[in-house]
Amino acid sequence: TLNCSVNTVQTMAMMSRWMKFCFIVFIAASLPLCTSGCPEECSCDLDVDLELTVRFFGNGSPTIPNDLPENTAYLILTNYTLPAVNLHVFSHLKKLKGLNFN
Repeated sequence: TLNCSVNTVQTMAMMSRWMKFCFIVFIAASLPLCTSGCPEECSCDLDVDLELTVRFFGNGSPTIPNDLPENTAYLILTNYTLPAVNLHVFSHLKKLKGLNFN
């Protein structure tokens, strides 16, 4: 049989809330580390699965930036005038799942 006093149950509930709080603080403190490699000319966002989406705004540029963050999962290139795309440019992006040219 399980013999739990009210104090024991309350302590366990408080500890659970404390652990959730610590986890949230840890994640919030880690987010800048995950996006710190974001180049100035783009925007970077982490989703709930900690996957990085990088958006570059090319303003008519004919070349893809070479300073893409290595942990990029989704890459969105907007307003680029690319005559051709050499997929080798993305070979170092081991976590890349999606590529979008707007």
